[in-house]
Amino acid sequence: MSKPNYPGGETPKNVFLITFFDGGLPKQLGPTRDKIREFLAMQGLHVDVEISVLGYFRQVIFPISASDRAVQTYMEAENGIIGCLNRNLTSRWEGLSLFNIGFTQDKITPTIVVYVPPTMSFDWATLRMHILALTISYPDINVAVHPGAVTGAVDTESLPGAPGDSIGTKGSGSSGTLGGYFDLEIHGETDRKRASALGSSPTHDDESRCEVMSPSEEDVTTDIDQINASRDNLKVKKAELVKKDDEYKSLGISKKSLSSRITEVTQSIQIQEEKLQKVKNSLPYTLGKVLLSSGTAWYDGQVSDWAFVELEAGRLAIPNTMPLYNKAQARDFRNQPSVAEAGAPATGFGKIQLGQIYLKNGRATGVTVGVCNGVHLFVPKHVRHVRGISWTPLLPLDNSFPGSREFLIIPTSGTAGFCQPGDSGSLVYDIHGKICGLLFGGLKDELVAAPAVVTAFPNIIEAIKEKGGVLTDPNVPPYEEIEDCSY
Repeated sequence: MSKPNYPGGETPKNVFLITFFDGGLPKQLGPTRDKIREFLAMQGLHVDVEISVLGYFRQVIFPISASDRAVQTYMEAENGIIGCLNRNLTSRWEGLSLFNIGFTQDKITPTIVVYVPPTMSFDWATLRMHILALTISYPDINVAVHPGAVTGAVDTESLPGAPGDSIGTKGSGSSGTLGGYFDLEIHGETDRKRASALGSSPTHDDESRCEVMSPSEEDVTTDIDQINASRDNLKVKKAELVKKDDEYKSLGISKKSLSSRITEVTQSIQIQEEKLQKVKNSLPYTLGKVLLSSGTAWYDGQVSDWAFVELEAGRLAIPNTMPLYNKAQARDFRNQPSVAEAGAPATGFGKIQLGQIYLKNGRATGVTVGVCNGVHLFVPKHVRHVRGISWTPLLPLDNSFPGSREFLIIPTSGTAGFCQPGDSGSLVYDIHGKICGLLFGGLKDELVAAPAVVTAFPNIIEAIKEKGGVLTDPNVPPYEEIEDCSY
């Protein structure tokens, strides 16, 4: 373990680390640590001892403004940093970006974060000094190495088929979020097809017409297992109470409190039985079949990962609406002009802009609010190859193309992530009610709350054009001018 910026902290040391996940923390950390160190020394193990509590004193990622002086310094040094990482780590790094990081917003530091696989070992102190040397024009920039990577976000009661509902490809065992409903005209067909958006392209090609279910098979199975476990635990509890009640009765003692408790547990069992039946009655239905998908592709220097499902005949489409944000979440943008009301119809198509506020409604985390970071996340091209994915450009790419630059939405809550596995496919709205992006993944950071990785919706519209299609929302004006969403 090393502690940059601490006296002698640049030199890694062997440390015996004790982490408390939930309670049980010793009242006196110092004496406890000293006793453990003495005990280990008696066993011939001479190491430092650290005691920590997961979640305590945890730093938070805050978005950095694109106009921040540190951003200019970072952008000037980025190619040099990428070269440094490739020379030293080869293909063993996952991503790179610049954030504000600190315990509170008034104590933040512009920090270049390099993402590497968990448990990876290296001379991080020396690597950090190499990167700092490239940003010497702005000495306040820090450098940190975080275990993490870009991952797919695929893993409230509402109407079946509503945006935000659970969906999954039949037989895949994965879950995602139903994004919204659109009209899609493809291959010159005169009839427009009503389709719903997904934030992850199936592994099958379009011609396979794989089925998409709602809710996902995985979620139904999980719900049934959880209800069964809860019901079985209650039955065990009831049996224990009945046995104790019988013992009292054999002694001629009547315990009203015990009888009341048995009645309560019996009612709880009945509730679980009803919930189980309700889940079984809502077994996955076929939402439709994949009509058009991106495959695993690049578009305009960014990952393009989406699919549209043609709805089954008779399946009603629900209008796309602004996520149902609450009053606490509205504090982040209530003073902005022309804010769309929660639940109001979508007002059109927009774009992802650095520094702007966005919302989404996902299956896993519901409605969340975040800010687009002022610097894109750079994902080296080798990450795709390491994971065995063959990426195909929709537009020609130069052979020297080093990787993609992705939009990152950082949660305004600070401690909770903008997304979790299962949120893939969520539509991303700006505060004015415009559909601006499609969430397709998350930045899994082992140390701080996870941002979301988002595809700009204008890029999706243009990519569909490349495939001979036209995408519209029947309830909003068309996006007539697609503006550049990259650097």
